[in-house]
Amino acid sequence: MRALREAGLWERFSSLRRYARDWGLWQEWLHGPIARHYERLGEATFVQAVREALEGLATRPDLQRPLLWFEKVLQKAAPPPPSGESVVVPSLQSWEELENGELLRLPDGRVGYFAGWTAGGTKGFLEVEGTSYVLPRELLLQAEVLA
Repeated sequence: MRALREAGLWERFSSLRRYARDWGLWQEWLHGPIARHYERLGEATFVQAVREALEGLATRPDLQRPLLWFEKVLQKAAPPPPSGESVVVPSLQSWEELENGELLRLPDGRVGYFAGWTAGGTKGFLEVEGTSYVLPRELLLQAEVLA
């Protein structure tokens, strides 16, 4: 789980251990379903899916089976498209170049639609599967524009 450590998510992720009955079940969960999701999604998409699942889990204290819910969130995450299917536009030089509705892939693997600027162009919106993120302009300018 090096990728989660590097992304600063390991501590929050490992707190899920309290939902496992014992150490063996925790290890089985990590090396079974979680490892398969990592392989299916690839590192960047997996880290983003875990981030989103942890954020969602924090808002759902009423869940009866948090580990099962967590797995379902990861199952819904779409793997990145094969490398031959995307077209990379040369790096964006200016924030004015981004148009509403453009499909972007951020350096961390998130893929979503650009939804406009705010704060005088210093921040922008990225809509990822129905959730809107307010992100710094610098991060959006590092994104790949997918055709």
